Amino acid sequence: MSFGEFELDEPRFELRQSGVPVEIQPKVLDLVFFLVKNAERVVTKTELLDNVWPGVVVTEASLSQAVSAARRALGDDGSAQSFIRTVRGRGFRFTADVKELGAEQAAHERHVEAPPTSLVPPTSLVPPSVEGPPSSMGTFESARGHVSTTNTSLELETHEEAAHEAKRAELGTHLFIVCHGDDPTLGGARYALDGIDDVEIIRGTERGVERLLEGPTKRLVISIPGNLVSRRHAQLVRGLGDWQLLDLESRNGTYIEGERIKKHTLKDGDFFECGHT
Repeated sequence: MSFGEFELDEPRFELRQSGVPVEIQPKVLDLVFFLVKNAERVVTKTELLDNVWPGVVVTEASLSQAVSAARRALGDDGSAQSFIRTVRGRGFRFTADVKELGAEQAAHERHVEAPPTSLVPPTSLVPPSVEGPPSSMGTFESARGHVSTTNTSLELETHEEAAHEAKRAELGTHLFIVCHGDDPTLGGARYALDGIDDVEIIRGTERGVERLLEGPTKRLVISIPGNLVSRRHAQLVRGLGDWQLLDLESRNGTYIEGERIKKHTLKDGDFFECGHT
Protein backbone atom coordinates (compact mmCIF):
# COMPACT_ATOMS: atom_id res chain seq x y z
CA MET A 1 0.00 0.00 0.00
CA SER A 2 1.24 3.50 -0.76
CA PHE A 3 0.10 7.05 -0.09
CA GLY A 4 2.01 10.21 -0.91
CA GLU A 5 5.71 9.42 -0.56
CA PHE A 6 5.05 6.62 1.95
CA GLU A 7 4.74 2.85 1.46
CA LEU A 8 3.42 0.25 3.90
CA ASP A 9 4.91 -3.23 3.50
CA GLU A 10 2.81 -5.69 5.50
CA PRO A 11 4.95 -8.84 4.96
CA ARG A 12 8.00 -6.95 6.24
CA PHE A 13 5.96 -4.96 8.78
CA GLU A 14 7.59 -1.78 7.60
CA LEU A 15 6.79 1.85 6.86
CA ARG A 16 9.00 3.50 4.24
CA GLN A 17 9.32 7.08 3.06
CA SER A 18 10.62 7.31 -0.51
CA GLY A 19 11.94 3.78 -0.10
CA VAL A 20 13.75 4.45 3.19
CA PRO A 21 12.47 2.63 6.33
CA VAL A 22 10.93 4.93 8.92
CA GLU A 23 11.69 4.24 12.58
CA ILE A 24 8.36 3.68 14.31
CA GLN A 25 7.20 1.79 17.38
CA PRO A 26 5.49 -1.56 16.55
CA LYS A 27 2.15 -0.69 18.17
CA VAL A 28 2.12 2.69 16.46
CA LEU A 29 2.77 0.94 13.14
CA ASP A 30 -0.10 -1.46 13.90
CA LEU A 31 -2.30 1.60 14.35
CA VAL A 32 -1.17 3.08 11.01
CA PHE A 33 -1.85 -0.22 9.22
CA PHE A 34 -5.36 -0.42 10.69
CA LEU A 35 -6.22 3.16 9.76
CA VAL A 36 -4.86 2.79 6.22
CA LYS A 37 -6.73 -0.48 5.64
CA ASN A 38 -9.94 1.28 6.68
CA ALA A 39 -9.24 4.56 4.91
CA GLU A 40 -12.71 4.68 3.37
CA ARG A 41 -14.42 5.25 6.71
CA VAL A 42 -14.18 6.67 10.23
CA VAL A 43 -12.57 4.24 12.67
CA THR A 44 -13.87 4.55 16.21
CA LYS A 45 -11.60 4.70 19.24
CA THR A 46 -13.11 1.45 20.49
CA GLU A 47 -12.19 -0.29 17.23
CA LEU A 48 -8.60 0.90 17.51
CA LEU A 49 -8.31 -0.20 21.12
CA ASP A 50 -9.82 -3.62 20.35
CA ASN A 51 -7.69 -4.26 17.26
CA VAL A 52 -4.35 -2.68 18.13
CA TRP A 53 -4.33 -3.61 21.83
CA PRO A 54 -6.52 -6.74 22.03
CA GLY A 55 -7.03 -7.96 25.56
CA VAL A 56 -5.07 -5.06 27.09
CA VAL A 57 -6.60 -2.22 29.09
CA VAL A 58 -5.47 1.00 27.41
CA THR A 59 -6.77 4.47 28.17
CA GLU A 60 -7.89 7.01 25.60
CA ALA A 61 -4.95 9.17 26.68
CA SER A 62 -2.54 6.42 25.62
CA LEU A 63 -4.45 6.04 22.35
CA SER A 64 -4.13 9.78 21.71
CA GLN A 65 -0.38 9.54 22.32
CA ALA A 66 -0.11 6.66 19.84
CA VAL A 67 -2.02 8.70 17.24
CA SER A 68 0.35 11.63 17.85
CA ALA A 69 3.34 9.30 17.36
CA ALA A 70 1.80 7.99 14.12
CA ARG A 71 1.34 11.53 12.85
CA ARG A 72 4.96 12.40 13.66
CA ALA A 73 6.19 9.32 11.77
CA LEU A 74 4.24 10.57 8.74
CA GLY A 75 5.43 14.16 9.09
CA ASP A 76 1.92 15.11 10.19
CA ASP A 77 0.59 16.81 13.31
CA GLY A 78 -2.64 17.58 15.10
CA SER A 79 -2.98 20.96 13.42
CA ALA A 80 -2.44 19.96 9.80
CA GLN A 81 -4.00 16.47 10.04
CA SER A 82 -2.79 15.78 6.50
CA PHE A 83 -3.05 12.00 6.89
CA ILE A 84 -4.89 11.22 10.13
CA ARG A 85 -7.94 13.36 10.78
CA THR A 86 -9.71 13.50 14.12
CA VAL A 87 -13.48 13.21 13.76
CA ARG A 88 -14.75 14.78 16.95
CA GLY A 89 -16.92 12.47 19.01
CA ARG A 90 -16.39 9.58 16.60
CA GLY A 91 -12.76 8.59 16.13
CA PHE A 92 -10.17 8.94 13.35
CA ARG A 93 -10.05 8.72 9.58
CA PHE A 94 -7.11 8.21 7.24
CA THR A 95 -7.65 10.80 4.52
CA ALA A 96 -4.81 10.26 2.01
CA ASP A 97 -5.40 8.46 -1.28
CA VAL A 98 -4.22 4.86 -0.75
CA LYS A 99 -2.94 2.74 -3.63
CA GLU A 100 -2.03 -0.93 -3.70
CA LEU A 101 1.59 -1.66 -4.63
CA GLY A 102 2.27 -4.39 -7.19
CA ALA A 103 4.75 -7.12 -6.24
CA GLU A 104 7.43 -5.78 -8.62
CA GLN A 105 7.07 -2.20 -7.41
CA ALA A 106 7.12 -3.27 -3.74
CA ALA A 107 10.31 -5.25 -4.31
CA HIS A 108 11.92 -2.23 -5.98
CA GLU A 109 10.94 0.06 -3.09
CA ARG A 110 12.47 -2.36 -0.56
CA HIS A 111 15.86 -2.27 -2.27
CA VAL A 112 16.36 1.49 -2.25
CA GLU A 113 19.56 2.08 -0.32
CA ALA A 114 18.97 3.83 2.98
CA PRO A 115 21.33 6.54 4.24
CA PRO A 116 23.59 5.57 7.15
CA THR A 117 22.09 6.16 10.58
CA SER A 118 23.97 7.91 13.34
CA LEU A 119 24.76 5.94 16.47
CA VAL A 120 24.90 9.12 18.52
CA PRO A 121 21.75 9.61 20.64
CA PRO A 122 19.88 12.87 20.14
CA THR A 123 21.13 15.35 22.74
CA SER A 124 17.55 16.09 23.78
CA LEU A 125 17.33 12.56 25.18
CA VAL A 126 20.19 13.05 27.64
CA PRO A 127 19.84 15.62 30.44
CA PRO A 128 22.91 17.88 30.50
CA SER A 129 24.00 16.71 33.96
CA VAL A 130 24.69 13.19 32.65
CA GLU A 131 27.90 12.38 30.78
CA GLY A 132 28.10 9.47 28.37
CA PRO A 133 25.40 6.99 27.29
CA PRO A 134 24.31 4.89 30.31
CA SER A 135 22.43 1.70 29.63
CA SER A 136 19.25 3.26 30.96
CA MET A 137 18.32 6.31 32.91
CA GLY A 138 15.15 7.18 34.77
CA THR A 139 13.67 10.39 36.09
CA PHE A 140 11.20 10.31 38.92
CA GLU A 141 8.68 13.10 38.88
CA SER A 142 5.41 13.73 40.67
CA ALA A 143 2.83 16.32 39.66
CA ARG A 144 -0.26 17.16 41.64
CA GLY A 145 -3.58 16.10 40.21
CA HIS A 146 -5.94 13.19 39.79
CA VAL A 147 -5.13 10.11 37.76
CA SER A 148 -7.64 7.34 37.19
CA THR A 149 -5.44 5.05 35.12
CA THR A 150 -2.88 2.43 36.08
CA ASN A 151 -1.58 1.50 32.67
CA THR A 152 1.36 2.84 30.79
CA SER A 153 2.39 4.55 27.62
CA LEU A 154 5.17 3.23 25.40
CA GLU A 155 5.12 6.10 22.98
CA LEU A 156 8.64 7.16 22.06
CA GLU A 157 9.21 10.71 23.16
CA THR A 158 12.00 12.81 24.59
CA HIS A 159 12.38 13.37 28.31
CA GLU A 160 11.49 17.03 27.87
CA GLU A 161 8.29 16.24 25.94
CA ALA A 162 7.18 13.70 28.52
CA ALA A 163 7.84 16.03 31.45
CA HIS A 164 6.08 18.92 29.73
CA GLU A 165 3.05 16.78 28.93
CA ALA A 166 2.75 15.47 32.48
CA LYS A 167 2.88 18.95 33.97
CA ARG A 168 0.55 20.39 31.35
CA ALA A 169 -2.08 17.76 32.03
CA GLU A 170 -1.47 17.88 35.80
CA LEU A 171 -1.08 14.14 36.00
CA GLY A 172 0.06 12.14 39.01
CA THR A 173 3.31 10.32 39.73
CA HIS A 174 5.29 9.37 36.63
CA LEU A 175 8.54 7.62 35.81
CA PHE A 176 10.43 8.84 32.74
CA ILE A 177 12.85 6.40 31.12
CA VAL A 178 15.55 7.54 28.70
CA CYS A 179 16.76 4.28 27.21
CA HIS A 180 20.02 3.76 25.33
CA GLY A 181 20.93 0.11 25.83
CA ASP A 182 22.32 -1.52 22.71
CA ASP A 183 20.44 0.96 20.52
CA PRO A 184 20.99 4.65 21.34
CA THR A 185 18.11 5.67 19.05
CA LEU A 186 15.45 4.07 21.27
CA GLY A 187 14.42 7.35 22.89
CA GLY A 188 12.31 7.54 26.02
CA ALA A 189 8.99 6.53 27.48
CA ARG A 190 6.67 7.71 30.24
CA TYR A 191 5.06 5.37 32.76
CA ALA A 192 2.15 6.39 34.99
CA LEU A 193 2.68 4.95 38.47
CA ASP A 194 -0.63 5.80 40.11
CA GLY A 195 -2.19 2.53 41.28
CA ILE A 196 1.15 0.71 40.83
CA ASP A 197 2.84 -0.82 43.89
CA ASP A 198 6.26 -1.56 42.46
CA VAL A 199 8.31 -1.40 39.26
CA GLU A 200 11.00 -3.92 38.36
CA ILE A 201 13.71 -3.07 35.82
CA ILE A 202 15.22 -6.08 34.06
CA ARG A 203 17.39 -6.89 31.05
CA GLY A 204 15.48 -7.94 27.94
CA THR A 205 16.18 -8.60 24.29
CA GLU A 206 14.11 -5.52 23.42
CA ARG A 207 12.45 -2.67 25.22
CA GLY A 208 9.01 -3.42 26.57
CA VAL A 209 6.72 -3.38 29.57
CA GLU A 210 4.65 -6.12 31.19
CA ARG A 211 1.69 -5.19 33.36
CA LEU A 212 1.07 -7.58 36.25
CA LEU A 213 -2.16 -6.10 37.57
CA GLU A 214 -3.80 -9.23 38.98
CA GLY A 215 -3.50 -10.04 42.67
CA PRO A 216 -2.72 -7.83 45.66
CA THR A 217 0.49 -6.30 44.19
CA LYS A 218 0.20 -4.23 41.01
CA ARG A 219 3.54 -4.36 39.22
CA LEU A 220 5.20 -3.04 36.07
CA VAL A 221 8.14 -5.01 34.69
CA ILE A 222 10.22 -2.82 32.36
CA SER A 223 12.63 -4.64 30.03
CA ILE A 224 15.67 -2.75 28.73
CA PRO A 225 18.20 -4.14 26.23
CA GLY A 226 21.88 -3.69 26.95
CA ASN A 227 24.80 -5.48 28.54
CA LEU A 228 25.04 -2.95 31.37
CA VAL A 229 21.63 -3.98 32.71
CA SER A 230 21.50 -7.08 34.91
CA ARG A 231 18.93 -9.84 34.54
CA ARG A 232 17.10 -8.36 37.56
CA HIS A 233 18.61 -4.93 38.05
CA ALA A 234 16.53 -2.57 40.18
CA GLN A 235 13.14 -2.12 41.76
CA LEU A 236 11.01 0.87 42.71
CA VAL A 237 8.71 0.18 45.65
CA ARG A 238 5.85 2.39 46.80
CA GLY A 239 6.10 3.37 50.47
CA LEU A 240 3.90 5.45 52.72
CA GLY A 241 3.97 8.69 50.79
CA ASP A 242 7.20 8.01 48.91
CA TRP A 243 9.00 5.66 46.52
CA GLN A 244 12.11 3.61 47.34
CA LEU A 245 14.70 2.72 44.69
CA LEU A 246 16.39 -0.62 45.44
CA ASP A 247 19.38 -2.15 43.67
CA LEU A 248 18.80 -5.91 43.26
CA GLU A 249 22.49 -6.80 43.67
CA SER A 250 23.12 -5.86 40.05
CA ARG A 251 26.57 -6.38 38.54
CA ASN A 252 26.99 -2.83 37.21
CA GLY A 253 25.10 -1.04 39.94
CA THR A 254 22.31 1.49 40.32
CA TYR A 255 23.35 5.13 40.62
CA ILE A 256 21.90 8.42 41.85
CA GLU A 257 23.88 11.44 40.58
CA GLY A 258 26.88 9.20 39.90
CA GLU A 259 26.88 7.58 43.35
CA ARG A 260 26.19 3.87 43.61
CA ILE A 261 23.29 3.06 45.93
CA LYS A 262 21.64 0.01 47.44
CA LYS A 263 18.52 1.82 48.65
CA HIS A 264 17.41 5.39 48.08
CA THR A 265 14.25 7.38 48.79
CA LEU A 266 13.32 9.10 45.54
CA LYS A 267 12.27 12.72 45.32
CA ASP A 268 10.89 14.77 42.46
CA GLY A 269 13.43 15.24 39.69
CA ASP A 270 15.84 12.49 40.78
CA PHE A 271 17.91 10.93 37.97
CA PHE A 272 18.97 7.34 38.38
CA GLU A 273 21.06 5.07 36.17
CA CYS A 274 20.89 1.30 35.75
CA GLY A 275 24.44 0.44 34.75
CA HIS A 276 27.14 3.09 34.61
CA THR A 277 29.82 3.98 32.07
